[in-house]
Amino acid sequence: MGHEPLGDLTERVAAQKARDERVDKVFGSWASVIAAVLVMAPSIYRLSSGPVQWYDVVSVIVGTGLIGFHAVRLLRLRRTAADAQTRRANS
Repeated sequence: MGHEPLGDLTERVAAQKARDERVDKVFGSWASVIAAVLVMAPSIYRLSSGPVQWYDVVSVIVGTGLIGFHAVRLLRLRRTAADAQTRRANS
């Protein structure tokens, strides 16, 4: 009594590790989005208030791509988490 089968314990440890990794990825994605916005802010300001410079355009394009990449990553992580909860509930 009080002892779990080895398979159940292994599954719980693996599930906890997966949750921890997902939290780390979510934090990293949000941090990257915030950093991209902060780096792009001066370029956006210069584009809106003065003559267009090529490096400002490149900065905005690359920043927008990074934000898009991390937004898709966040959506996929959320969907994966929901799928994992559904699988656990159905088991």
